[in-house]
Amino acid sequence: MTRVLARLYRPQRFDAVIGQTAIIRALQNALTQNKLHHAYLFTGTRGVGKTTLARLLALCLNCETGPTPNPCGTCTACREIQAGIFPDLIEIDAASRTKVEDTRDLLDNVAYAPLKGRFKVYLIDEVHMLSQHSFNALLKTLEEPPAHVKFLLATTDPHKLPATILSRCIQFHLKAMTEAQIVSQLTHILTEEQATSEPAALQMIATHAQGSMRDALSLLDQALMLGNGTVDITTVQAMLGLPPIESALALLEAIVANQAETLFAEITRFKQAGLEPSAILSTLLTTLHRLSMRQQLPTYPIPEYEARHETLVSALSPEMIQLLYQITLHGQRDLPYAPNPYLGLEMTCLRLLAFQPMATETTLTQATPPIASSQPVTSSQPVATPTPVASSQTTFSESMPWEQMVPHLKLTGMARSLADHCSLQSRTQTEWQFVLKESHKALLQPRSIERLTEAIHSLINSAIRVKVTLGTGEATPADKQANERHTQLTTLHTQLSQNPGVQHIVNTLGATLSPDNLTLNPQ
Repeated sequence: MTRVLARLYRPQRFDAVIGQTAIIRALQNALTQNKLHHAYLFTGTRGVGKTTLARLLALCLNCETGPTPNPCGTCTACREIQAGIFPDLIEIDAASRTKVEDTRDLLDNVAYAPLKGRFKVYLIDEVHMLSQHSFNALLKTLEEPPAHVKFLLATTDPHKLPATILSRCIQFHLKAMTEAQIVSQLTHILTEEQATSEPAALQMIATHAQGSMRDALSLLDQALMLGNGTVDITTVQAMLGLPPIESALALLEAIVANQAETLFAEITRFKQAGLEPSAILSTLLTTLHRLSMRQQLPTYPIPEYEARHETLVSALSPEMIQLLYQITLHGQRDLPYAPNPYLGLEMTCLRLLAFQPMATETTLTQATPPIASSQPVTSSQPVATPTPVASSQTTFSESMPWEQMVPHLKLTGMARSLADHCSLQSRTQTEWQFVLKESHKALLQPRSIERLTEAIHSLINSAIRVKVTLGTGEATPADKQANERHTQLTTLHTQLSQNPGVQHIVNTLGATLSPDNLTLNPQ
């Protein structure tokens, strides 16, 4: 009779266990030195080897050549333990024996000597399922069991165990498997089974297993049946209900090109294929993660469609990838609240399409150097080429406009606020007079004026006296900055209002685009 892969390839020796090196070494040392505890607790997520390690320890304890870290595997005890018929290995599923009466019946037999082996081993799986009364009944025996008894406990939820139980056990926490370890083991098993596979398919199984070797082997069993002995990426994607990677790339390419028709045609194909929207968004998140990693780490491996990934890496800025990732992540989070999962997917894609970076007129104006006159200037004299001056050597004259000087003043705190909210009324070679509005009179502190004087002196390399009075003056640097920001937001609001994606959202939801909700990225 054919057995499933998880049972067929269950480790029969410590050196065959994957990913638990520290725990294996501790158990081997304890067996070699014959320093054995009476109770061991194995914890960890599902499918990482808790029960397997417990059975291997029982095998090492009762092997006729032991206790030994290397059981022979041929003696009667080894063969019966491997077959599951050894009378002195009592395996208990705590989930089905939660009553205190079951625990008491179990403990009544503890005092009796082993029938065939060296130790009577009690292996209690999912021990956290026992009732509180069962734990109380177990407590005394677990603290001082007979010399011939060993308790091996396994659980996925150690925090549900009473502290009195935890304190009486040596606890080993098993780590989740890495994707590389899972792929390596799957490759080895497929070689033994003489089956073919694609690396990308095994990687997808390893990712979906989330650190559980048993889950990975169950998925591999299913993939082998679906693929008739071959594990390929198409079969695994169909089995897991995931869209192909090229579909996620097609979505992103449509978003970058601002092609709504192409985007929704792809979504229609997803719907016809019966794919889950959550799986589609998960694949999109995985693809965006790859793009971001490739931007920051050029050597980051991309297993498939590398050229298309590279094109998107070049087309999207790091900030844009982060924005798309956050929109997709929020869309996946809010999917259960949508009236229909596909409606939630479509709205997420609309947001991805709408929030594209646009060059505003303000940005273009700032990037274009000013032109003094549209008419060419003629001269009989040759034009001297100006000598470039390093930014660190820039000098500031006393006649420079105040709002241009303020950003270069080395000020912080209240002194910075004072400079921002003052307007320069007059200045001479020895004295500068400023006006501060009554609404900001709290900034008028002697120490702030002293720091402002020092900053101006350091900037223009000239000693002056600063005088600040309360009153009404011209626009301050802060006023001019606020006006400029308002102009930029107005321009941005106008351009967003004309964006087809934003117009679709506004018309569909009956929403309004408010200038008060817009923000500008700091330059």
